[in-house]
Parts: sequence; C-alpha cells; structure tokens
Amino acid sequence: MYQGQRFRWLMENNLGYALYLLQSISKESAQPNPLSENKQLLLQYASQIREVNEELEKFQRKMRMQAKARETGDQGWLMVEFGEFQGPIHEGGL
Repeated sequence: MYQGQRFRWLMENNLGYALYLLQSISKESAQPNPLSENKQLLLQYASQIREVNEELEKFQRKMRMQAKARETGDQGWLMVEFGEFQGPIHEGGL
C-alpha cells in the first residue's frame, strides 16, 4: 500500500503511521544502505513541516505517559485526547 508513495502522500494519508515511523527511525543509527538513507530523508523532510513536528511531540508525550501508566499501574498518567481538557490527567504531566 505504501510502497512507491511519496513522503508527502504518507503525511497526508496516514499521519499516525508516519508518526510511528518517525519515532522508530529517530532511534536508529544511520547505515550506508538505500533503505537507511531513505529513512533519514523522511526524517529530514518531516522535520521541515511545523504541523508534523507538533504532532510528533504530542505522540512522543503520549508514549511517555503510556509507559508511565504501565510502570506505575496508575491510569491517571494517560492523556485525554479530545476536547478542551486535552493533555495529561495528572497535574504537571510529563
């Protein structure tokens, strides 16, 4: 489904998957092969789009909160993801 698509298409059609990929790729070290080079190009492309950076920051914060909730067993660390009260349930958050 995604093979042969452009980076822009991915960002426009499945931002959630793109954020997952960006998070995963950012943890990898660059290798001298075409796949790794393409991944690094995706990171560079995405880093130039303000909206993608904002969504990536939210995604990373959500992942940290989910990890904290699993670690502590306290569901209060999870985020409210909609409405005017978006964000962490606990004061201060992560």
